[in-house]
Amino acid sequence: MFEKEIDELKLNYNEALKRRESGEYKEAIESLYKALDIEPQNTDVLLQLAEVFSLMNDFERSLKYYTCALNILPDNLNILSAAFDNAYKAGLYKDALDYAKRAFELEKSDKNYMHMVKIIDKFGDIKSLRMLLNEPEISSEILFNISLVFIHHAFMPDAEAVLTRMPDDDFKSACEAVIKFNAGDIDSARRIVENVHIENDEIYNIKGLFAIDDLNLTDAIKYFLSAINLKSDEPKYYFNLANSYFYNGWLKEAEATYKKAISMDLENTDYRFALANMYFEISEFAKAKQEVENIFKMDSEHLNAKVLNALLKYQKKDYLGAKSDLENALLFNPNNNYVNISLAKILLELGDYKRAEELILNVLSTDKDNLFAMSVFAKLLFYQDKNKEALEMVDCVLNKNKYYMDAFAIGMQAAYALGDTESVKKYASGAISIDINYGAAYYYLALLSYKEQDYEEAIECMKRAIMCDLNNPEYYILMAKIYEGSGDIKSALDYASEAVSIEGVKTEQMLYYSNLAQKNRNICQKN
Repeated sequence: MFEKEIDELKLNYNEALKRRESGEYKEAIESLYKALDIEPQNTDVLLQLAEVFSLMNDFERSLKYYTCALNILPDNLNILSAAFDNAYKAGLYKDALDYAKRAFELEKSDKNYMHMVKIIDKFGDIKSLRMLLNEPEISSEILFNISLVFIHHAFMPDAEAVLTRMPDDDFKSACEAVIKFNAGDIDSARRIVENVHIENDEIYNIKGLFAIDDLNLTDAIKYFLSAINLKSDEPKYYFNLANSYFYNGWLKEAEATYKKAISMDLENTDYRFALANMYFEISEFAKAKQEVENIFKMDSEHLNAKVLNALLKYQKKDYLGAKSDLENALLFNPNNNYVNISLAKILLELGDYKRAEELILNVLSTDKDNLFAMSVFAKLLFYQDKNKEALEMVDCVLNKNKYYMDAFAIGMQAAYALGDTESVKKYASGAISIDINYGAAYYYLALLSYKEQDYEEAIECMKRAIMCDLNNPEYYILMAKIYEGSGDIKSALDYASEAVSIEGVKTEQMLYYSNLAQKNRNICQKN
């Protein structure tokens, strides 16, 4: 090669490094292509191209240049490792297996063992995994990861056999914790995992699930983020993180993370149901309905989706339709708590308190900490004018989960019925602190101001309530009554008119509108 060409190659190569450092990847590639034209077999240039394409997440093109470099340096372990990573990320698992085997034959290091375990897990090749155990001098960390693959593919006796080969260290404890957890021995798993201090995604995930159980939601979020940091291609970690966000009241983060999990596992109806349920809980019923329909396209018999679909009918005041759907579900699933509690919720609206109570108490007899059941029971007590008992149950729910929004709503209702102004304000402010757009809280604050004839404050509260729920006729009727109380009949009639135009308006609301319209006509005739 002539000196001029060498200088030009160096110039382009150094320019590429500079561009790469500043994140200008396309410009870096242009400079590297120029360098490659001068010396097509230059491994430094080939590897730089591979690395830059990998930084751009173009793993297939990155792999092309790693392959070129391996044609020149076939036994280079660093290149084989990088080629494995990019083939795996590109979904080219057969190629990844080839690179892993080549590296493993050259050197039986922990890194190369891990690559073999990782690709065997992807193929579910249990026979090869058992053969791998015949290799000498396998570290405790590798044995732990081998056991995880057996567990993932439900070969529990193999996982337990691996456990007996491990020395008494953190990895053995971690292995035992995962085995216990997957076997359903939750108490033992919890006790063991508390004292495990290794960086492993599976361990972080288990710790996160226990943190959710303990309602240590900030810790749960940290654990799931740590799991994702170690294994970013596992959708269940995003799903668990989304649950943590949702329970913690971080709704935007929860929605985005549920969608991330769904995008990684499109056929997982449980992920879609969790998103649908979140939409239902935050009163985004159209979105909840859409997700339920998406689930039915994949699984028309999905039980939880059927129940949620019934609850959506309940939300539209179709109590009989919701009851019919849930009665049918109960025939085939008599012991399902979600079905029983949801049916009890519908029966409350139909006035069948006796049967609703039977269903709820039956659930609580076997699951005393079921917040959904406790919340519906609190509502039952409110409907029976047992408001003090209702508030006790509400406080019990909120002590277990301070983010349970239904409890705030029932608390405001029962406290208002008792004339307990301070408790109404307490529950309303608590709800707003979690969700600033919680319309019911502003509604009850408006009721308090209206009762005290503070019409200006009541109007401001109702403006917020209506902004949060534009299709609630009860909100427009209260606003009409506030304006009527202040003497502004015209504005009162405008809001009452809006109320009766909304689907689901009640007879008494129609009657109020008619009387208000007549009152307005009388005023006009006098003038």
